[in-house]
Amino acid sequence: IWDAHHRMYERARLEGCPVLLDGYYGDQLLFPRAYLIDLAHRGRFLRARRSLREFDAWMTDLEPGEFTREFRSAFARSVVPRAVFARLKERAARHRAARYPPWYTKRFVGRVLERQLSRYDGAPRFQSRHAEECYRNATTGHYLLHVQRQNAAAAMHDVAITYPFRDRDLVAFLMAIPGDVTNLAAAPKGLLRRALKEVLPPAIRDRRW
Repeated sequence: IWDAHHRMYERARLEGCPVLLDGYYGDQLLFPRAYLIDLAHRGRFLRARRSLREFDAWMTDLEPGEFTREFRSAFARSVVPRAVFARLKERAARHRAARYPPWYTKRFVGRVLERQLSRYDGAPRFQSRHAEECYRNATTGHYLLHVQRQNAAAAMHDVAITYPFRDRDLVAFLMAIPGDVTNLAAAPKGLLRRALKEVLPPAIRDRRW
């Protein structure tokens, strides 16, 4: 239902609930995969492979090999020298620009290309691909836009939304620990599953979809 959020916010207000907890960003933060690139760069290919197989076993609603294909693409990009990658990215961006509708002005397309090619200019240096992934997900525009949109909609009903998984200290903590700790025992969200062992019923905590 397109207006389900507004109906939920209105019901919360009528029930005297001023704050709603939203699990948004939990998937991105608690199921990292860029650490597999870190493992591969250290020659730990077998460990990365075992993790990918375990991901498939847990996420049975996805096509088999989906995570392996994602890993191969990310790893290939990671080994290309930065200067070469920048040239390839520029070429790909201009190729996509050629497919834009003809009523897009040159000035508009130029701004799009500039944004694509300079999006991460001046970004901080990271100790690992895993830390970089956490940071990018926490600060990328479309996630922030979603949060702003939901906050505005809730404010129309005098309700506030808070996002526990976007807590600054939590993000910093998960950036600092290895990704394979977050995915404990190679299980997606393994650390969260272990932490909630006495809270969530097994049917929810151990579901494989």
